[in-house]
Amino acid sequence: MLPFRDNAFRGCSQTAAEATATAERARDEALAKAEALADRAARNPDVWALLADLREASGDIAGAERALWLARRLDPLEPELQVKHARILQEHFGGRFADEAFDALNQAVRVQRSGDVRWQHARLALQVGRLAEARASLARLAEEGPDADEAKRLLAGLERERAEPPILPSLGPPDGVDEEAWLATHRAQVWWERAR
Repeated sequence: MLPFRDNAFRGCSQTAAEATATAERARDEALAKAEALADRAARNPDVWALLADLREASGDIAGAERALWLARRLDPLEPELQVKHARILQEHFGGRFADEAFDALNQAVRVQRSGDVRWQHARLALQVGRLAEARASLARLAEEGPDADEAKRLLAGLERERAEPPILPSLGPPDGVDEEAWLATHRAQVWWERAR
């Protein structure tokens, strides 16, 4: 490798490390300022929403969720808070709280009927098996918006009937043949075919 490439790479990696350290310091300073602001303006939902974002960015997921609970309590009709809470529940808890995330999106859809919130609602409804709610959101999306064709495709899939499985003849052993021996023979045939 040529020497100038090594130096260029070292320079880039040092610059990236410095930029990362600077960004982390800025995030930590912003978090400290937002914490202080939350102490002074504890009844402002926007402060708690900002604090939730900063806590999430710093890896404090439990703190972010607590901040969102407070923000939602202070402004229960703000759909953006519902959407943020649903996103945190979906992204950071391994799907364990999908029903709670869906409930938060349900509240957001009641207040704000934008396409983006409806899509999130429809997708999560499909994931948690709430097909009636998924149909309602997809039907609304199919009527309007740039992704109407996609919504219609998903709606058609929800309504599509499955084919009946074919009735096949029994593959059991013939009369007088031991079932264990029959299965062992077929297992051996499968392995023989795989080995070829």
